[in-house]
Amino acid sequence: MSTSASQTPTTAVKPPLATAALVVGIVAVVLALFTGWIGSLLGVVAVVLAVLARRQVARSATAGLVLGIVAVVLGVVVTVAGALLLASVGAV
Repeated sequence: MSTSASQTPTTAVKPPLATAALVVGIVAVVLALFTGWIGSLLGVVAVVLAVLARRQVARSATAGLVLGIVAVVLGVVVTVAGALLLASVGAV
């Protein structure tokens, strides 16, 4: 009894761009908490990688896309809050 290619179970292969978007998104969120603008820049990179991955395989890289958007928003909030804090202290 031979096993043909149609009988072997297939596994879903995620594109490498989806994995890269996830990793960059995680790093972006962490950096957005401490250095707002760097996290925002990496968030944009994560969003771009996720969009490119979604073009290769539909419904992939959702986590990277969401993390990238969260990092951009969080980075902007942290940057604005830091600027307002420095302005209120009189350092600017």
